[in-house]
Amino acid sequence: MILKLSIHNFILIEKAEIPFAKGFNVLSGESGAGKSAIMHALRLICGERFDIDMLRRGCDKGFVEAVFTETDLTKPLLEGYEIDHAEELIIRREFTSAGKSRALVNDQVVNIQVLKQISAPLIDILGQHANQQLRSPDFYREIVDTYGDLQELSAKFSETFTHQAALQARLDNFIHTAPQRVRDIERYEHELEELSSVNLKENEEEELFAEYTLLTSTQERHEIASELYHALSGDRAAVSQICRLRSSLTQLLKLDPSLKHTHKGYDTAVTELQELSATLRDYCSKIDSDPNRLTFVNERLALITSVKKRYGASIADIQNYQRKVVQKLHELQNAECEIENLQKSLSTIASETDAIAAELTAKRQAVCKKLEQDITKEIRTLNMPSAQFFCTLEKKSRSRLGDDQIEFLLAANRGEDAIPVKESASGGELSRLMLVLHLLLAGKKKIPTLVFDEIDANIGGETATIVGAKLQTIGEKHQLLCITHFPQVAKAAHHHLRITKQEGAQRTWTEIDVLDASQRPLEWLRMAGTTKG
Repeated sequence: MILKLSIHNFILIEKAEIPFAKGFNVLSGESGAGKSAIMHALRLICGERFDIDMLRRGCDKGFVEAVFTETDLTKPLLEGYEIDHAEELIIRREFTSAGKSRALVNDQVVNIQVLKQISAPLIDILGQHANQQLRSPDFYREIVDTYGDLQELSAKFSETFTHQAALQARLDNFIHTAPQRVRDIERYEHELEELSSVNLKENEEEELFAEYTLLTSTQERHEIASELYHALSGDRAAVSQICRLRSSLTQLLKLDPSLKHTHKGYDTAVTELQELSATLRDYCSKIDSDPNRLTFVNERLALITSVKKRYGASIADIQNYQRKVVQKLHELQNAECEIENLQKSLSTIASETDAIAAELTAKRQAVCKKLEQDITKEIRTLNMPSAQFFCTLEKKSRSRLGDDQIEFLLAANRGEDAIPVKESASGGELSRLMLVLHLLLAGKKKIPTLVFDEIDANIGGETATIVGAKLQTIGEKHQLLCITHFPQVAKAAHHHLRITKQEGAQRTWTEIDVLDASQRPLEWLRMAGTTKG
């Protein structure tokens, strides 16, 4: 439930800390005193859009903040969004004169959609126009399922229906795309045949480029290698000259033994130059132009380039594409087997869906009969002694909600025909019916806090005492916050908050007071018009 609502610089409220208690809480006050500000604040907590006009005039910023208990209801959501979970849940909306606002849950910023999801299990607000729900067949179905404790069965049907629809869509796709599947198989087979014939190998392109460079530089390589060889070999070449000078170094070594390592190094150099000369000679002899090999390499490179244009930027990409084509071809070629499996699965799930739909319809029919009796009994206590309520169920095209079209009808007076509620019920009749529905659903809804904004509107004063008693009953199973103008309703409340408008020399502001037992009778008198209080 909601423990406290804090409001700063919001509409007429400069600063307020509003405590709420367990049970039936009434909020009363003159029109324009600020009750609507509290309702707007609660709606902001539930994710309503902020309007710049909500900020108190002349202020740069403001906020509304609500503290909730029973946060186990939102624990899975909090964990899913990685928001800290504590014994209390604090929802805060901050806003500025620039029109900007942000939402925080336990001090963590969240977007409005997340805020709506987190607040939904905690609080349900029914405003003055909530009666319009009674013109919606979807609302009727929700009432029947909630009253009959059929939510689990309804959810199970929705799950199987959705599963069946997904299987059917997949099967239809297989069937409708059969011609395209044949074309795809032919294309993929052609591609695999081509790629297999090309038989690309990893690093092949790099190796071919290196070979192409060698094959196209035969003459140049021969000329350079020959020049080097002739420079090293021959009678007047470098090696011959160095060999002849070796005897001079040997003679010098005899005169100076310290040149031993130099002499040895000289010998090594001579040997290496001789080996280099031999290597260049052999290299020259092996250089041979091979036009056939050059043609092959050139054509192979051209083929690889062509394949890359169609299948990938590199050989690795092409090989990856080839693996994917193999997988796709396997799936396409096994489509008939997949179709057969889908048909079997569909047959099974269709039988399951039919069985659950039939069970759901049967149970809804039973609930409709009970709902007729219970609503008729309760609404007759609200100054409609001859009223008769009907809840009918007819077959409709199946949807994820079932096979049933539910209709609410009301014969408000003796001798009148029952007329669909959505077509002709008056405002007072709708208010009475909505009140009765919430009375019957009390305790069945898991939402801990209900907020009624003048749900007793359009109800005559003589009926207000009965309404108050019924609201008190709802307050025994939910925390109930109710704005009312009827003292008879206020007398039934467990707790009473008074909203008043104060005027100073320059400004007007709203004050909220928690009334004790001695103060409440004076407020009841004011509400009755006996005194201003």
